[in-house]
Amino acid sequence: MTRLRELLAERDILLVIDDVWDAAHLEPFLQGGPHCARLITTRSLDTLPQQCSDVKVDCMQPNEAAELLGAGLPGDCMPDVISLADRVGNWPLLLGIVKGVLQERVRTAKQPLHDAIAYANKAFDKRGLTAFDPRNPNLEGPEMHSVT
Repeated sequence: MTRLRELLAERDILLVIDDVWDAAHLEPFLQGGPHCARLITTRSLDTLPQQCSDVKVDCMQPNEAAELLGAGLPGDCMPDVISLADRVGNWPLLLGIVKGVLQERVRTAKQPLHDAIAYANKAFDKRGLTAFDPRNPNLEGPEMHSVT
């Protein structure tokens, strides 16, 4: 802990401390000089120091989510894009993953967008929201070409 304090003492730095579940785990990262700022993400406000300002980060608005998911894809299936964005809860990270899958299927596999969306929906039906998680042992490979 002393070494971290020394390293941060006179630096202008933003320290990102992600997904804190326990205040004791955060404690070592609260060391540092007057120019050390921290961005702490957590699902439990009890883990934050009292002097922290909190900002709730929620899902995107439906129109923002559909715009993010559909950007750069053919615009002929907007109702399906909106429905798929809603299905994944309008969460930016998951939207980005799904968008990558759609782009792969439309651009590389030359699949119509409607079929790519049907593929994504079938994958979610079968495996839930972790359908495209690379740590999922049921995936058939990085391209995830088929869902049976």
